[in-house]
Amino acid sequence: MLLLRSKALPTVHSEFSIQNMLFGYLLGKDHILVVPNIFLSDGWESDMVSVTKAGYVNEFEIKLSKSDYRADFQKKKHKTFAARKMHKDWTMPGYFWFVAPKGIVSDVPEYAGHLEVYEGFWNDFKVIKKAPRLHSSKITETQKEKIYRRIPYKLWNARKAAETAQLQTRLFKHIRRQL
Repeated sequence: MLLLRSKALPTVHSEFSIQNMLFGYLLGKDHILVVPNIFLSDGWESDMVSVTKAGYVNEFEIKLSKSDYRADFQKKKHKTFAARKMHKDWTMPGYFWFVAPKGIVSDVPEYAGHLEVYEGFWNDFKVIKKAPRLHSSKITETQKEKIYRRIPYKLWNARKAAETAQLQTRLFKHIRRQL
């Protein structure tokens, strides 16, 4: 009898897979609105934004490599967070988090928290550093409405991308049959 020993393959994460896991995690933590890849202001796109029942906005920046993490500090938003300045179009989030697989994030700035992807039976997150509250302002109804108005556009853009991919697949199959 031949016995083979196998090691579990390491999980390879993408921004999309971490967003999916984070969505479920945040809903379980009483966040009432969770939206991926959304522009809160003129300045930057957020990998994930959530709003808690208490009305605080959280921004999550997903990092997949150490170089991506280091490069992120070139963005204007980190100066804004460090100075605790409000943005002209939108207040900065009440909490800012880095989210990454183990070993990617180090030297987390004082204004940020750190969630690490935890590889257990269920994919979960481990709070390495709790994000400090950047300000005490809660989201306004007008700001919530801005987010709600952006969600249908995201849906229609996703539908359009899916249709384009489907048409490309049909075209390639047609071309192969012609060869």
